[in-house]
Amino acid sequence: EYDIYTLDMSCELTIDSEREDFEYFFAWQLALTDFLKIKKFLQSHLKYSFKNNLDEFKDFIEIIYLKYERVLFGENNHKVVFKHLEKIEVKEIIDVEMLESNTTTITIDLPNFPRAKNRRNGDGLTYLSREQTALLVDTLREVNVFLKEDTQANTNVAKAIQVLTGYTHNKLRTDLTSIPTKENLLATQQILQKSIDLITKQLKRK
Repeated sequence: EYDIYTLDMSCELTIDSEREDFEYFFAWQLALTDFLKIKKFLQSHLKYSFKNNLDEFKDFIEIIYLKYERVLFGENNHKVVFKHLEKIEVKEIIDVEMLESNTTTITIDLPNFPRAKNRRNGDGLTYLSREQTALLVDTLREVNVFLKEDTQANTNVAKAIQVLTGYTHNKLRTDLTSIPTKENLLATQQILQKSIDLITKQLKRK
């Protein structure tokens, strides 16, 4: 505590948001962060610690200033923080307007989900291999089921596939643009045919 009280330079603390003392260290970090870096600090915690839940994040900030008023006593610090919070809210509105105006570039930033289970070759958890899964998704993108590469980066698509299948997104990212083999094309064709057969059965019940 003595070192923190006598610190005369900016300090970056990386604290897991699940820790019981997260809010204490968050308050100190907010008090010690240079004014020019506060915007980046807030955006980072909004994204990674609060999963882009702006209302929850703003409530947390307000409580932090009340609970740790002896730490966050600077009036200028308060002004800078809440000014940036207002700008973040405005940015959210602008993003929605851009989407509604049929913008040509759409970026969906996915939350950091852990892998459901480490995959091994032949584990049978999913029918298709990693390469075949990438081929299936790329095929669906070509027929406009999913956003194409020019409107959604392969990195984001690979992360989404990782959440659903457990395959690592680092390799999936390159699989999405690789040239398919005949074996992978046949496997993808089979799984699509199974899907068609399933839908056909469901239609017969209607």
